[in-house]
Amino acid sequence: MKTHAMNSRGFTMIEILVALLLFSIILLPLTSLLVADSKFEKKYEQKQVALLVAKNELEKAKRTYRKVDNNQYQVTMAGRVWNVELQVKESERVTVQGTVQAPRPLGMPLASLDSAHAPTVIAKQFITIKVSRDNDSTVLAEFRVLKETYQ
Repeated sequence: MKTHAMNSRGFTMIEILVALLLFSIILLPLTSLLVADSKFEKKYEQKQVALLVAKNELEKAKRTYRKVDNNQYQVTMAGRVWNVELQVKESERVTVQGTVQAPRPLGMPLASLDSAHAPTVIAKQFITIKVSRDNDSTVLAEFRVLKETYQ
């Protein structure tokens, strides 16, 4: 009985080329999938940071007792520069009869807030905040809120 002995010289050139061809056919779609996934992850991260910027700027606009005006400015967060655009649309002013419970100014004691300091007009503003990257005009986050200003 003859036993079949393995070639001791190793793989032939054709076997190596076929193996490389099969490897590249399998690997090429996987690399494109990984590149697409990393692009999606980067875009998702940008949207998340843009949402945080928009929420922070919205809270700043809501915190003030003054009216908010249209404005465009830049904010730095997460090591990047973000464009913030405030668009304000005025609503009707409502005159209130009697006293209105309003937030007291900072530092003013409760006893000093009497009917003379009570607001008589409520101005309503619709505030829209749009956030985009510094080098791109695509809006990544947008919020709209109603703010009442006591005067």
